Amino acid sequence: MHSYLRSVGFRNEIRKRQWKEYLDQFAKEPDYMKIIQIDEENNMVLMLKEVAKDMGIAMCGEEDENGQFHLEYYYPYSISHVVSSRTVSTFSKQGEKDSYAGLCEDYRVGVSLIYYLTNFMEMREFFSKTGRLPKGNEVCFTGLSDRGKIILPIRKTKQQIESAKIASQKRTSMIESARSGDASAMESLTLDEMNLYTKLNRQISKCDMYTLIDSFFMPTGVECDQYSLMGDIEEVELLTNSITKEEIYRMMVVANDIPLSVVINKDDLLGVPEKGRRFKGKIWMMGEAVFS
Repeated sequence: MHSYLRSVGFRNEIRKRQWKEYLDQFAKEPDYMKIIQIDEENNMVLMLKEVAKDMGIAMCGEEDENGQFHLEYYYPYSISHVVSSRTVSTFSKQGEKDSYAGLCEDYRVGVSLIYYLTNFMEMREFFSKTGRLPKGNEVCFTGLSDRGKIILPIRKTKQQIESAKIASQKRTSMIESARSGDASAMESLTLDEMNLYTKLNRQISKCDMYTLIDSFFMPTGVECDQYSLMGDIEEVELLTNSITKEEIYRMMVVANDIPLSVVINKDDLLGVPEKGRRFKGKIWMMGEAVFS
């Protein structure tokens, strides 16, 4: 996760000693702090230091009986306020650290989406009171990107856009029916896949790949919460890291009908982002869940 510090404006190499100075300073003057009592002697602490609007560095650790904060780990964060998925999420603990991964089955993508849970303190508080993990009703996704490029859009008529929306809704409904055991839905999906494969094979020799592929959202690498995506840019905002003065793009990208906020260092992005163009890149996905 430290390789994505560049996404929130810490792109230039920073020595460990300087990072320690930064973290000590952030711990003394956090912009947000939440404390949960673990046992009689220790408290669990989350501190956020904002370096630009809705993004910065999160620090997690414990506070001893003397009020001394002991840092366990830190990571870059960004917060989105747009709901990306309204499917149920389940959660599980990641390794030895007190961090959690969320999993939701969104039929628009066709695969299980795994993300790093940013508001895990709410979950930890719920767990300490009830002894069980809650479920999430909806989630707001954010993707921190360490590299990406801007691609021109595909020219479409209003009729083509509407037809694509109807086809996407139909396919999502069929996937849901197929997972429930509907044999006719399974057969229809198989036939659609075969027809699409034949159509692509026929057109690939005449068209550019990014003309045939409108958007995609798929897992990449060995980390379960990292994805490659391409989608349409809906909004663009240029921010500045208050410490390093590096410039950061925050874009609202819609990939496979899923809206998510993508954050990338300006120097890591090839091209100029504008509404209507497409973003293609690799992201580390995190999400803020709303618990039932």
